[in-house]
Amino acid sequence: MVIATSYEMNQNNFRIVYFLFFFLLVTLPLNTFKETIAFFYGAVGDKTQALTPVYLKLYKDFFLVSAVVLVTLGGALIRIHQRLLPFYLVIGFIFIYAALSYAELDLLTIFLGLRSYLPMIFILFGFYFYRFEPASLFPVLRVLLYLELVLQIFQLIYAPAYYGSTLSGFNLTNPGTFLIPSTMASFAILVYYYARERGDSVTAIMALVSAVLSHSSTALLVLIIYFVIVFVKRSRFSDGVLIVILLLSAYLIFINLELITGRKNILDNLVTRLDIFKEYLDEPLGIGFGLGSGAAVLAQREGAVIADSTISSLLINFGWLSFPIYLLFVVKSFQTFGYKHLLCLAFLGFSLTMIVFEMTPFIQFYFFELGRAIRKNVQLVRGST
Repeated sequence: MVIATSYEMNQNNFRIVYFLFFFLLVTLPLNTFKETIAFFYGAVGDKTQALTPVYLKLYKDFFLVSAVVLVTLGGALIRIHQRLLPFYLVIGFIFIYAALSYAELDLLTIFLGLRSYLPMIFILFGFYFYRFEPASLFPVLRVLLYLELVLQIFQLIYAPAYYGSTLSGFNLTNPGTFLIPSTMASFAILVYYYARERGDSVTAIMALVSAVLSHSSTALLVLIIYFVIVFVKRSRFSDGVLIVILLLSAYLIFINLELITGRKNILDNLVTRLDIFKEYLDEPLGIGFGLGSGAAVLAQREGAVIADSTISSLLINFGWLSFPIYLLFVVKSFQTFGYKHLLCLAFLGFSLTMIVFEMTPFIQFYFFELGRAIRKNVQLVRGST
């Protein structure tokens, strides 16, 4: 099957792809600039109430719509590769489910639900534009990281303890302009990944410092597991030994969770997330498409729920049909990248404690890399036959 087209391989279009990612990155601070200022004055209030005007948050919609247009022009609608078929089915299912929900929900809630899942398009985007190197944006990512790091240091010293974690008068949780610790940490992990790829050890270290300053428990656990895997594989131990060490590490992490994360209520948070999941497990079709999205909560839509995890968000939106959707992304991620890939581990980790589909820009880069890797695997299979 011929899947390459003159359009997707055109270098001019690579410039467009670069510009779109560049545009996404440089406009990131605009998304929460009023909340960032308010953070220093203790005036952020409830995280479900947005301070920054909505029109400044719409840049992501321009980015997403442009990606859809490029994917369409790249041939995504006329030539469906079998490796992408599961993702096409999921995307198609989401649009059909959204259309059927119109009888019970308002249009804005449905739109916000669709908006939260549009990043899935980036898997197709990466597949059809696989020769574009996201690492070419590393200089931009590096500048943004250092700006975030400066802001995090100011938050460490001067910001009030919005998240309640302090040590000797210093604010321990410093989320930068992202406001959410895990979202800040996911960006730091993304920069660390590309810094290692580009051989920039200084930026890699600074990215780890940023992740620590964010005080994201999920990020910390992901990094511990990743470095354990790296150490074991570099020591040339077998996969069996790796599994034993990982299980032992998991046990040690669990019994020392509060000590490692520095959060006394960490187990309570885990129980809360589990309770949310169990509460909506009795809804085989969910409670309404879009009501489990973070955007619906920010827009204060009636019935919207703070899901606190990807699987709970999917469960609220789709009911029991959420399980095959979630498993598809987890299985495809590990099948494509393997268990040693940092971004893959981060995707899995954050999906357990956040709505990972809404973690900009981590999810856009991750899905683009996933699409590229799937395409490259196709190329390798053809080359060996």
